[in-house]
Amino acid sequence: MKPGEPFTLYGHQKRKDGTVFPVEIHFAAMEINQKKLVMCLVRDITAIKAE
Repeated sequence: MKPGEPFTLYGHQKRKDGTVFPVEIHFAAMEINQKKLVMCLVRDITAIKAE
């Protein structure tokens, strides 16, 4: 990953009850105070997939 070049993956996660649901995973690399960091955001896209 390169800073300033975010990317997105799609996959599935499992709930505590064992059911599986679709997710969208956003990754972004950044550098703050000379420290390299990766931010990750996972979003449930069940409603989007149902449309």
